[in-house]
Amino acid sequence: MNKKETEQQLDDMIQTLKDEYARIGRLTAIYSSSKIQECVATVFRLGIEFLDEAIVYYSRKSSGRILHVLRRPPDLDLKAKVSAIRDAIGELVKERETLDRLRLGRVEDKLDSNLQRAYSIFLRPSFLSFHTCVLTAAFHSDISAEIAGKRLAEINAFLDLPYVNASDKLDDFASLLDGAFSRLKRLRPFNAAVLFCKPSFCAWRKVRQSEPSSFLLIHGRTVAPHNTSLSWTSQASVEVVRQLQTEHAIVAWHLCEPGDAYIGDPIRVRDPSPTAALALLSLGYGLLDTTSAGRAALASLTPGARVRFDLLRDRARSAGEKLAAYRNASKVVNLMDCSRAATAFLRGSIALIAQHGLTSLSCPDPLTIYFVVDRFDAIPLFDTALLRPLMELVQNPEAGTALKVVVVGERKLRGQKGSDGVAEFMEDCKKKTCWGVVEIDQDS
Repeated sequence: MNKKETEQQLDDMIQTLKDEYARIGRLTAIYSSSKIQECVATVFRLGIEFLDEAIVYYSRKSSGRILHVLRRPPDLDLKAKVSAIRDAIGELVKERETLDRLRLGRVEDKLDSNLQRAYSIFLRPSFLSFHTCVLTAAFHSDISAEIAGKRLAEINAFLDLPYVNASDKLDDFASLLDGAFSRLKRLRPFNAAVLFCKPSFCAWRKVRQSEPSSFLLIHGRTVAPHNTSLSWTSQASVEVVRQLQTEHAIVAWHLCEPGDAYIGDPIRVRDPSPTAALALLSLGYGLLDTTSAGRAALASLTPGARVRFDLLRDRARSAGEKLAAYRNASKVVNLMDCSRAATAFLRGSIALIAQHGLTSLSCPDPLTIYFVVDRFDAIPLFDTALLRPLMELVQNPEAGTALKVVVVGERKLRGQKGSDGVAEFMEDCKKKTCWGVVEIDQDS
């Protein structure tokens, strides 16, 4: 192992310890078992020993570091320390998962016991009344909400997505767009009715027996104001989501605001965040968190639902590991690896809801799920890492589902950054029966 490789291993493990210590800080207040405390102590002890080694190494001048590598080949020693720390972290994760399963099992057992007790009382003739039915429903609702919340927390422990109130963010974003575009001279404000009457939009909304799933690209050109980083067409994202919400549709969305970290030069060699993957993960997590269908599927206690949740949790773990490795500049993980892992999680979220719908509903029609992605053009590798995975989901949906995807962005003129990616994607999709395009410019 040479000087460069030594420093790369040191830097990677320092970043890993930083991330893991931050996570441990959040978990110690939740998990108080002696085994967890023992695992935490081991991780901290090994980490401190490793950091001592790193401090000694980095305290030397560059020439001294080379001599250190030559005189004391750190290959075996460094690898052993790194391996020991990773094993200790792995043991901590296993113990945490074991406690999670035990906790969930106790909640489920308590639910079963209380439901049996409640039913045995409430079903007596003397207790059968409207008020009793209301109390039973409220009791079941509280327990279901507790289970769904617990399972969501388990998933986000791996994904580490920031908490966002989706409704508040949608309203704030709408206000931002309204302030930028609604009072411009000689330019009319955005009219949702015009969009909703477009033939391509109407075709996208229609659930056809032969082609129930569909993909719609909405793009347009922003003319004014000249100093805004907002896109005029983003108002289409807001209006589509609001329309679907009024219809109580199953919808998840991802908004790209100008303050978000991933808006930047899309041709950079390495972006700090795998942003297409984050967009896909936010759709999958939002589907579970913000829809009643997602919460109901999470709260299901049937054996099949537990198996599907375990699979979804494994996919969340895999996606979280890929994102963490990418952020730590791992050479073996790239943007497409992150995108594939995030797509697998998104598909798992859809499957969880779909299977719950198939078992609890008798409706023969497919369960329609909507996804809205705003400003796809601001995301690095949007064509291969975001749009194509979404199109694959549309063309090969989960059994019993119809997927309706709409992506919104700036219309790229020839020669502009990202124009080739959009043009190539549109060319590939124009013959697909599930495909549609709406073009709306601010000055049209």
